[in-house]
Amino acid sequence: VLEPLWHLLLKEIVQSRLMSCDETRYRVLYNTKKKGKKSHIGWMWSCYSPIQGLVCFLYQKGRGKKDISAVLQGYKGHLMTDAYVAYNKYGKQTGVNHQRCMSHARRYYLYALGNDAARANYALDNFFGPLYGIEQECKLLNLDFDAITEKRQSEALPILESMRKWLETELPKTTPRTPIYKAIAYTLNNYSALVKYTEDGMLSIDNNILEGQIRSIALGRVNHLFAGSHRGGELAAIIYSFMATCKLQKIDPAKWLDDVLRRITDHPKDKLIELLPQFWKPQCVEKNKTG
Repeated sequence: VLEPLWHLLLKEIVQSRLMSCDETRYRVLYNTKKKGKKSHIGWMWSCYSPIQGLVCFLYQKGRGKKDISAVLQGYKGHLMTDAYVAYNKYGKQTGVNHQRCMSHARRYYLYALGNDAARANYALDNFFGPLYGIEQECKLLNLDFDAITEKRQSEALPILESMRKWLETELPKTTPRTPIYKAIAYTLNNYSALVKYTEDGMLSIDNNILEGQIRSIALGRVNHLFAGSHRGGELAAIIYSFMATCKLQKIDPAKWLDDVLRRITDHPKDKLIELLPQFWKPQCVEKNKTG
């Protein structure tokens, strides 16, 4: 019943021209297999519009670039992802400003603490710490996008440039394939995409808000283990999408769901967009009184 509305939600995110993407595994039962395990590792792809506060999950059987083509093929605008190779093709499309997530780069140095604490701590304390400190100040001061851009340009860019020089100096001193080598190499290889957030105050430094929405799926993997079929995975994606979006819109998901399910079958198809959480206005229903 909610599937047509889900398509509109995804369309709103894509048309916002400012989107973050990520993916996480999602197991489903696969009883048609003749041999081997009767389950399949599918993937929940996630799309997020930070300005509008919208999240949409998309279940696919695979994790390849073809599995997200329905969303990203022909996309134009800002795109935030990690460095997973499936996104590279779409990041190179004309009209796409492909940005990398700073949090993913920072995570490599946390992994490297047991391998080379001196270098890992130096990067965390002198580069990532101050960069995130600037972002925290922007929030505390409630700066608008123009002011955030100016602050990043004047304060974050010098730190990023110092980081680049340090990385180039330290990489030859590290042992290949060690955690600290991987951390430095990852940051250098993705440097130009990692610093793109300084170009515009409306861009996020990382994908952390979207990753927070994905945690509900990770919790589901513990609680219900799997979906009953590939179709079950698609339907789960629809429910996850609306529950996450309602929360970002500060709407009680249960109230939204109760109201929309009562109305959607009779609602004019050309006005279905009115039922999306960001546009939703609850319908006042008078309870019948019996005397």
